[in-house]
Amino acid sequence: MLDTLGIAPTTEALHDGNVLVFYTDGATGVPRHSLDQRQWTDLVATACRPAGTAEAIADNIRDSLEEVVPFAQRNDDVALLVLKVMGDPI
Repeated sequence: MLDTLGIAPTTEALHDGNVLVFYTDGATGVPRHSLDQRQWTDLVATACRPAGTAEAIADNIRDSLEEVVPFAQRNDDVALLVLKVMGDPI
């Protein structure tokens, strides 16, 4: 499927309250409504503001994506994985 795959391992320190969001291209690549990197970053940052849990952040992102283009009108699936760091690292 892929002729080449570039891998660039990196290490980052995560702290209490940090959020990681992984997503498929179905979240950002919608015909006539594609979100660029800045728009996606703004959408996620807004979704994180009122939310306390990873589940609430995922719900907020889902709701925001629904406003961009309703899921019933999308021709690609959307997968989100939201991780929120709780407490200090061990």
